[in-house]
Amino acid sequence: MEHVIKVLTPIEVAAILIREKYRKMGFKDEEVGVFFLTPCVGWITKVKNIQKNTKSQINGAIAISDVYSKILRYISKNNKNIETNGTVAMSYSGLRWATVGGQSTSMHFKEHIDVDGVKNVIRVLDDIEKGKFDDVEFIEAHACTEGCLGGILLVDNPFNAKRVLKKFSSQLNFTNRMSKISEHYKNEFLSDGYIKTSKGLKLADDFESAVKKMKYMNEIINMLPGIDCGQCGSPSCKAFAEDVVRGFSKVEECIMLKKGVKNYEG
Repeated sequence: MEHVIKVLTPIEVAAILIREKYRKMGFKDEEVGVFFLTPCVGWITKVKNIQKNTKSQINGAIAISDVYSKILRYISKNNKNIETNGTVAMSYSGLRWATVGGQSTSMHFKEHIDVDGVKNVIRVLDDIEKGKFDDVEFIEAHACTEGCLGGILLVDNPFNAKRVLKKFSSQLNFTNRMSKISEHYKNEFLSDGYIKTSKGLKLADDFESAVKKMKYMNEIINMLPGIDCGQCGSPSCKAFAEDVVRGFSKVEECIMLKKGVKNYEG
């Protein structure tokens, strides 16, 4: 897929830099664990895919909602013991990747489309297939509404989170430490080649087994809400059902089922 840009996110770059730092301190890779506090289930799937890339060094992902209250209590209790010099070693550019349009802004594209929400993304992709947007340089697409700020595993309301992030990021230098990281990125981080398309997977090698799996897949589809929210990391409930049948996912990973949301037709 030559039109899909294959670059590492700030999260992946941070993981590589962390490991590099600890290597210089004398630690072995297997002695260092790097985990991403994820805002959505989709990132858990992405981290698994990242692990296949030898240049990426993320061990796993932990839901922000699982640890937020514990971290907050610790900070509140030990606030007096936490030293800070009043500066933050991050850039506005990197932080804005969490918002819709943040990637386009950080990469300085002039003609770009920023879209969020699975159904909206599908609509834009359909228009691309129809030959539209020839003058557009870059399309930034997010499955979650409001981008990473709309992740189901976040604690705050996504719209308030957007306000807080905007207020916080406005106090940061746009390119803080970017020159050093950019050179490092060009030399070591940029992924080579295009993303390869996956071949269509068969449910089974023999017809009888395929029919049984298709029947099971339809049962799962009827069980699912059918709203194609994308919170599980799959683009649709049908795609999620396929993943379950093939053993890539579990039915329990459907966030909406946990919330008691029933199938629209059920």
